[in-house]
Amino acid sequence: MRRPGGRKAAAAGLIAAIAAMTGLGIGVTAQAAHASPATQRAPALLMHAALASTFPTDGSVVPTEPTQVTATFDQPVGITPSSLEVYTPDGDRADDGDATLVDAEEIAVTMLPGQGKGTYTAVWHVISADTHPVSGAFTFSIGAPSATHVPALEENPNTLVSILFAVARWVEYASFALMCGAVAFLIVCWPAGSRRSGVVRLITVSWAALLLSTLCGLLLQGPYAANDGIGQLFNAQLLNSTLSGTIGTASQARELMAFLAGGAASLLLPRLDRAGRRARILVGVAWAILTTAVAASWAVYDHASTGVQAPFGGVPADIIHLDAMAIWIGGLAVLAGFTLRRPTSGGAGDDGSGADTATNDTATNDTATNDTAADDTAAAAVERFSPIALGCVAALVASGAYQTWREVGAWDALADTSYGRLILAKIAGLILLIGLGYLARRYIRQGLRPARADAVATTTTDAPAAAGVLSAPTALDAADSVPRPCPGPASVPVMRRLRASVAVELAVAAVILAFTAVLVNTATGRESYAPTVTASQPFNTGGPGGAGTAHVFIGPARLGPNTIDLYFTGASGRDYVPAQVTAELYYPAKDIGPITVTLTQTARGQYRTELASFTFTGQWSLAVTVRSDAFDETTVSFPFGVH
Repeated sequence: MRRPGGRKAAAAGLIAAIAAMTGLGIGVTAQAAHASPATQRAPALLMHAALASTFPTDGSVVPTEPTQVTATFDQPVGITPSSLEVYTPDGDRADDGDATLVDAEEIAVTMLPGQGKGTYTAVWHVISADTHPVSGAFTFSIGAPSATHVPALEENPNTLVSILFAVARWVEYASFALMCGAVAFLIVCWPAGSRRSGVVRLITVSWAALLLSTLCGLLLQGPYAANDGIGQLFNAQLLNSTLSGTIGTASQARELMAFLAGGAASLLLPRLDRAGRRARILVGVAWAILTTAVAASWAVYDHASTGVQAPFGGVPADIIHLDAMAIWIGGLAVLAGFTLRRPTSGGAGDDGSGADTATNDTATNDTATNDTAADDTAAAAVERFSPIALGCVAALVASGAYQTWREVGAWDALADTSYGRLILAKIAGLILLIGLGYLARRYIRQGLRPARADAVATTTTDAPAAAGVLSAPTALDAADSVPRPCPGPASVPVMRRLRASVAVELAVAAVILAFTAVLVNTATGRESYAPTVTASQPFNTGGPGGAGTAHVFIGPARLGPNTIDLYFTGASGRDYVPAQVTAELYYPAKDIGPITVTLTQTARGQYRTELASFTFTGQWSLAVTVRSDAFDETTVSFPFGVH
């Protein structure tokens, strides 16, 4: 007889292996980071690449034509030959069309000789370290500024490619969960299920879907990152760019691990029901390693790999999140599709002759006995999976809350950004799942366990009576003395309700996976949330009527052009009109400044500029000098952050 502790030990082995592989994932990621020259800089706090500096400087005027135009980012980037384009004031191309990497974080393009004076526009489009495309533009002038006639600086993403890319990611996640979670469920909760042909088909189809969706994701990454159409799916240049990046390496590793997982499952499933305790523990540990390794192949290049507390916080949290998701969804799928359904049983003889009546009765009794045994095995599997599912929910909530803090950063960003709203949708779905899970646990506690106990008691009571009947001498008694189990266990109605509840859980989980597939291709809340900077500072020039308050509004406080609004109120709260106002920008991290801000008066005591341009992310300072008369003045400073 198999000891009950075997499956507990197998579950413990799965948890230990997942923890060990998570630690290994951290180490591998850290090693990759140390191998990159980009680690000489401070780590980027944003998930997507941000423009750190340019040459020529954005908005600057240079006396002669530069030989090269460069753009430097705050993290390593991937490029295509068109990642940096320069346009003349008339909108013609001014570069040689071949952008190159100077180093991991800097791209450059060579200017064509003989360019005239005026304002030039440089348009950039690169692939962040998390494989997502970002784009922007900056300007510089040769000799003197001029009017510009530049085509659209940024194309909208190709809708079809974006949809297909999200669908491919959804299939990746779903097939990973169905394959890895289903096998884990069989190992720990329901070894007898490995004999079901439907379960084997589910795992096989999921394995094939994981391979094909990963391949499709690789092919789609090129057009998606370059904002190209589906016709560029097999573009050799784009494919080579994808394969040489992090996503290419990770996807190829996932394909290899999926092949290994498929081979392991084909060897494991036919033998699982006969495997002993130690064998299942070893198999469980090996499967946990494969599951975690596949999960890590997403974590090392998605949002988890960059930004706040990456990689040592983001990567392991993402791996735990994906592992918990797989174990939960895979277990739900097997429960709803197979465990809570009776297997199709073969019938008795079909000729209807009276001579076969005893044979038919025996076959019927055998079928009923098999059904009862299957129901008891299924009920036991449900009870084993219930605490595991609860643990998965706890892991999902904990890791999801941490990732939300990393990637959203502010409460207002939950409602004011697309990323935040998707997070809220996921939270709503998870709350619904928790409610359905609570309902399922009630079925188990109030219906399934008592029903199983009653069925066992009934079988035990009927056994001596059957034995007594068998001892009677008559032929009729002998015929009637064949043991007949009850028509069906009392747990069958409960299991039907439980199957319906689990099926709804599975449908909700599929919707949540769809949100996740969109989420990973959306700019995080920390990046896209850009509230207007508002600040007030009292001032006193020391002269008569020189006291008041300066109010500043800066928006959107992001790289590139920004608007600064400035107005003053006096001690009584009314408009204050200074004799003179000047403003200057400083960037202390690189000792840049003062940069003069040209202010235009828009009303009494109100000033505005739309020409403020920030070329670095980080902490800036606006110094406002207020003069109340010919002799008295003071300066107040407003620190603010640029994203």
